[in-house]
Amino acid sequence: MGTSETKFRFETTDTVKLSDVDFLENKGLPFTMSDSGEPFWGSLTSVAIAAGATLLAVILFFTVRTN
Repeated sequence: MGTSETKFRFETTDTVKLSDVDFLENKGLPFTMSDSGEPFWGSLTSVAIAAGATLLAVILFFTVRTN
């Protein structure tokens, strides 16, 4: 007979102070451990660059098209 294996994965993202990481993580529970993610300003910069490039493309499209 075959074996039945059930897998469950739940993933979430949150932002906490770097000084609170040691308090929140428990080395006995591996699911509480995580890699430190990208800093807040790094992700905000990426979004700002993408939004600016999109806005610039739209403005150039309409100004070049009308000439």
